[in-house]
Amino acid sequence: LAQEGHLKESGSLYAPAGEPGSFDLEACWRDAERCLSHEPGMLAYLRRCGVLLPGVLTGKVDPLETLFPDGAFTLAEAIYEEGPEARYSNRMVAEAVRAFVEQRREKRPMRILELGGGTGGTTASVLPLLRSVPVEYWFTDVSELFLNRAGRKFSAFDFVRYALFDLDSTEQSLRTGSFDLILAANVVHASRNLPSALDRIRQLLSPGGAVVLLETTKHQTCFDMSIGLIEGWQHFEDQQRGEHPLLGAEAWCDLLTRCDFEEATALPESGSPAAFIGQHVLLARRDARVGTIQDTAEAIRQIGQPVRAAMDGESGPSAVAVEWISLIADERDQRVALCVRRTICRVFGRSE
Repeated sequence: LAQEGHLKESGSLYAPAGEPGSFDLEACWRDAERCLSHEPGMLAYLRRCGVLLPGVLTGKVDPLETLFPDGAFTLAEAIYEEGPEARYSNRMVAEAVRAFVEQRREKRPMRILELGGGTGGTTASVLPLLRSVPVEYWFTDVSELFLNRAGRKFSAFDFVRYALFDLDSTEQSLRTGSFDLILAANVVHASRNLPSALDRIRQLLSPGGAVVLLETTKHQTCFDMSIGLIEGWQHFEDQQRGEHPLLGAEAWCDLLTRCDFEEATALPESGSPAAFIGQHVLLARRDARVGTIQDTAEAIRQIGQPVRAAMDGESGPSAVAVEWISLIADERDQRVALCVRRTICRVFGRSE
């Protein structure tokens, strides 16, 4: 509010910057509805945060109620699994996992560890790609609630195991040096100390093992009245973070390198039309293995090609661009055909 000129700051105190003026909240919501027409889940979430904000700030409402109304998962899944930006980001993670699996030459089953699986939004994109390969997949979280629900949600995948795991704890039940691939979607930034968390992840990797981290790399003002309300957002204790727990893509790569990871890469790359989403997939290895990280990066880059086509000649991302980049090739072809058919019918005044 101070940055926007509504308040003036004096040390740790704030005061109105002037006489309170009229404020048309409904006009702001209409604008938000237009901006988020392609993400109804996010719009519903922000509305709920606005309604519950007074209760959260006064301690009368549990902040988790903003994301899990009455303990239900529907709203969280709409954001982290069904929304177009989530589908795009989860596809990047899934393609990275697919590429690592295809590059592997060892005959024993590949051991994959997912940290902080939560509602399973990323898991749902990854598991279907692993049906035909020998793999042992560990879904972990700090909450039994998430584990039990994931067990029901992914019961068709008999190669999945479930375990409690806390990245901030020094006492762990998982065996060190035993995983070929570790993935985590918007989990590592929630740890108290990033170098310590990355060190624990590195210890869990087998020689030549890799990490695939999906991280939010751009802080949005709306986080302060939404996800930032939930306990844990501000509990970081390291020197890497300042006002919020997020790092930029370049800072993540630098930190991974300082924590003895090799070939740290962030995608989408700087200048990519997909960078506006503010989500990056970070790839790195415990030990260098020539070519594999770049091969995996190239597989992810292919996902970004439709973004360039959808945004060609535009000044910024459209709702269509955001939605289409989350589709697989066959779905995208069908959507293009439908769009062309509807346009022709509209021009010639014909019904579909």
